[in-house]
Amino acid sequence: MPGRGRIPPKYFSALKEDPKTSDKLAMASRISISQFIFFLAAGALSGCTVSNPVAWWQSVNHKAEHLAQVEANFHVLEHEHAALKKQFFALEHEYADLKAKSMSEEKVSVSLAETGSALGRTPASISYQVPKGLKPEEMKALAFEHFREKRFAESAATFEEFLVSPESASLHDADSMYTAGVAWFQLGNFTKATEHLNDAKAASSGAQKEKIRKKVDLWLRVIDRKRADEAAHHGG
Repeated sequence: MPGRGRIPPKYFSALKEDPKTSDKLAMASRISISQFIFFLAAGALSGCTVSNPVAWWQSVNHKAEHLAQVEANFHVLEHEHAALKKQFFALEHEYADLKAKSMSEEKVSVSLAETGSALGRTPASISYQVPKGLKPEEMKALAFEHFREKRFAESAATFEEFLVSPESASLHDADSMYTAGVAWFQLGNFTKATEHLNDAKAASSGAQKEKIRKKVDLWLRVIDRKRADEAAHHGG
């Protein structure tokens, strides 16, 4: 009896003598040696007896072709997965860009609503702290000094505190309000600038009234033009 899982020697001699059988085996030899060993070992472990070597080879080759097709399908799916992964990262990057743009536009909208300018500074955004213990006249002098030195954030913050302080009410004048308005304009806060400039016009009197009025009207026209330009830019 031939051993289980082994091809008897007599079949090898028969295969050599039969050309047709040899051709069939040549056609069936497309499987790799590793696949052959795998199926041979599988046959031995399963306890099968090879009674027809040609049929056995064809069966093994059929299984090998099936495995090859499975492997080919796997590579196709692997390629599709890589392509989808690439598309996913591209979409994720696009989403991040759109989110950043949306957040930027939201900040611009908030700034426009609060300051009248897309880049306007608000009082809360100024870190400068006015020194404590200053007398009203000292605070006023400091605000003008900051303005002359073009420290507009410090000037605006100092004027803001000076103009709301009850202790300095007697020193509030059109010149202080006008200068505060120009400082806020330089910071891009057209809302605060307009507020102080209009206060300056209302507070002006005597010989300076016409002079203040002309300067205020000039600045208000500039602010209107700036707002119109920004509205056209962000609206388009």
